Amino acid sequence: METSVIDPFPSVSAALADARRLDDQDLCDAIHDAEMALRRHQAHTAVLTAELNSRIQAMGYSLNGAAEELATMLAISPRSADHRMDTAVGLCDRELLWAALYDGRIDQAKAVRSTTCSPRSPTPAAKNSNSSRSATRSPTPATNCARNYWP
Repeated sequence: METSVIDPFPSVSAALADARRLDDQDLCDAIHDAEMALRRHQAHTAVLTAELNSRIQAMGYSLNGAAEELATMLAISPRSADHRMDTAVGLCDRELLWAALYDGRIDQAKAVRSTTCSPRSPTPAAKNSNSSRSATRSPTPATNCARNYWP
């Protein structure tokens, strides 16, 4: 009986050799499955990052310090960590957007663009006050942003 030994330091050539053994349909299925797992993982990471942000705010600490802590943890720049925290909070504030990423209907790039372009959902009171406004008002910044990204 042959035993399989997992290489603790996998190489690209070994991974390519595994991929080359797949037939066309299995290769396409593997790509799809990997992408769906990645999107679900990204949504989960956003939840964890938003919770970290929430806990730090609840303790009254500076969010700059939180970004620096996250940067150290993930070996990224403080600016990238700050952006990641803002994006995670924005994504988790928009439940439908988060669900779309989690379900794999959108990718992380579209989710990030959507969090930076679209305002949070208005409250019912705000919706009622907007109904009296003219239907010919100028486009909102979110509308302009959507035009730039989606045809």
